[in-house]
Amino acid sequence: MGSRVDQQVEVVSGAIHSWLLDEVASSSADRNQYLDDYVSWREQIKYRYDDPRNLTVAKNQAHLDRLPVWWQAYEIDPLQDEACAKISFAGLMFISGAFRNQSRFQARDAEDYQTRRKAGIGIDIESAVSTRLHTHLPRTANFANAKITMETLNNRRKQSERVTELAVKAICARAVYGYDVGQEHSRSVNEVKQDQYAWVTFVADCITLAAKQRRGELVAVPFLHPINISDNPGVIYPFTEAA
Repeated sequence: MGSRVDQQVEVVSGAIHSWLLDEVASSSADRNQYLDDYVSWREQIKYRYDDPRNLTVAKNQAHLDRLPVWWQAYEIDPLQDEACAKISFAGLMFISGAFRNQSRFQARDAEDYQTRRKAGIGIDIESAVSTRLHTHLPRTANFANAKITMETLNNRRKQSERVTELAVKAICARAVYGYDVGQEHSRSVNEVKQDQYAWVTFVADCITLAAKQRRGELVAVPFLHPINISDNPGVIYPFTEAA
């Protein structure tokens, strides 16, 4: 049996993965289903990073633009569950978007893309979460005593935003010339895997700080439903069952 921290790594990782799987299912049937059109993606990804016809860039930029606004609301009242949940929601959506890009690049065709996409993520979630929980939690795994602050989380947010920006620029620069598409291993795949890793660590920090701010109660940590933000997703508590 692992340490108490390792046990929490398993719980947190499981919640993140479950959310991502649910988001894949919901996005395939809502207003974002156009993002799963592999043929259309093959056409628009040929446009340069600064070309408005590149929908991959446009979608990523929209997510980048809204996060600072959400962060301001969260700073004002971190105990307001919806404001808190939006921060982790943002990170989770970046993970989903980066994995969508990974699935697109690795896929041989539209059917292969759909199969790959169902995995929800393309990296080892537990490994990424473990680095953060073992950094912040004491041996007792008591979230109330976690060594994390708003400043810590804000710094990780900015780092993750930078990773995303660089990753999307890199994959677009290569896709213009047709590089990496249909390849299992490539620079583009490595870029979007790093992107996923950055945001998993951010979400792990979000969860840790939210639990700390709620007297160490992981069950009180809020998420938003895994649906489009335009559909006004309500707050859920993914760790209740795990408790």
